[in-house]
Amino acid sequence: MSASWHCCACSHRPALSEQALSPGLPARECAECNGHWVCLDDHRRWVESGAPQAEPAELVEHWLPDLASPARACPQCDRIMERLRTGRQPDVRIDRCVHCHAVWLDGGEWAALQFHEARLDEVLSDMWQRQLREAEQLERREDLVRQRHGDACIDEVLRIQAWLQQQAEPGVVLNLIRNGW
Repeated sequence: MSASWHCCACSHRPALSEQALSPGLPARECAECNGHWVCLDDHRRWVESGAPQAEPAELVEHWLPDLASPARACPQCDRIMERLRTGRQPDVRIDRCVHCHAVWLDGGEWAALQFHEARLDEVLSDMWQRQLREAEQLERREDLVRQRHGDACIDEVLRIQAWLQQQAEPGVVLNLIRNGW
């Protein structure tokens, strides 16, 4: 970790202290907001070491911060970090500084990631983020179609699609439906 550190971006602006996020995983912690600054290289080494994960039962009770919080400044370089979704429920958004190759985890986010057995390197990957965006687009498209045609109609279409996928020759069956006998 770098020797030059600024304060946390929370309202109290306290200095960050060295604290292990999990055994063997160094981080910097804000005592006021319980947020953590984690170097992704440290996280990668921690994963490769096979360090033990916390028990999910210990993590269930953690609550996450408000998702509407503004963009956060990197505590190391002061650049605005990008906010990335994990696609897990509850919705967790991780702040990443591309320049410093590190993340900021708000209080409770590490617990939620561990509970879902999500790895930072996977969640932050371009492929993961692209899949999330595509899934959100499909969900928005389905919502629009349901508004236009109604839930009953779309549910029936989905039932028919599932049935059609089970047929040996779905193309032939579709032609029969379209063109008759």
